[in-house]
Amino acid sequence: MPLQFMVVIVREDGVISVQEASGSKVVEHADGTCITTFYQEAKEGQVHEDMPCRMRRWVMVKQIGFPTVLMGDDGDCHLLFGDGTAIIASSSGSYQIMPFSSGVLSINDEGQAIYTSQHRGTTAQNLEPSSYVMSTSADILCHVTDDAGNLFQVKADGQTSVTAVTVEENNRKDCLTTAHIPRFFVARGDGSGLELLSSQTLEELLSEAYANPAIAVLKELIPQYTGRFRL
Repeated sequence: MPLQFMVVIVREDGVISVQEASGSKVVEHADGTCITTFYQEAKEGQVHEDMPCRMRRWVMVKQIGFPTVLMGDDGDCHLLFGDGTAIIASSSGSYQIMPFSSGVLSINDEGQAIYTSQHRGTTAQNLEPSSYVMSTSADILCHVTDDAGNLFQVKADGQTSVTAVTVEENNRKDCLTTAHIPRFFVARGDGSGLELLSSQTLEELLSEAYANPAIAVLKELIPQYTGRFRL
């Protein structure tokens, strides 16, 4: 095994830095903040596999209780949260927001926002993701494509259009029961209300809650209903 030469520096204020021969460097502060500088091959723009790759320089900042920040030498910045959510900002002014649960929101430097849904669960594996495009400068301000492929548009002059997709009769029932699950709400006169969840929606919500260590699911008896519980 070849020798790996490192230089370790320990300062009086508790800062510890480790310099590797490859150029990578790790600096740990007394409060737990860790700053890591490392290099990674960048294959974008590479025409042939035997061409030399450019080495990109990255700086990663970690601290317990805070998101991880990853900065590249090209101006890109990544913000990584503990639940898997990520926010990416590029030097050109574009952004990408990728929540842990589902979906991707992209904002480009021309002021156009694009949201693409990402379905979860076994019943939605064969469904195309919905897409929502909004713009403040284009002739079409907003256009939405739903799971079935229907296109809805709103133009700058206020006109609207709908382009519907023909659905075969034997597939219509499946679309109604899987792609568009109805939602029911109860609104009371005092301003309060509630939503009646379908069994599929409830199973997905509970599955996500049980899988998330930051969420505690509490179960208690309902006094006015014998043998029934609420979460």
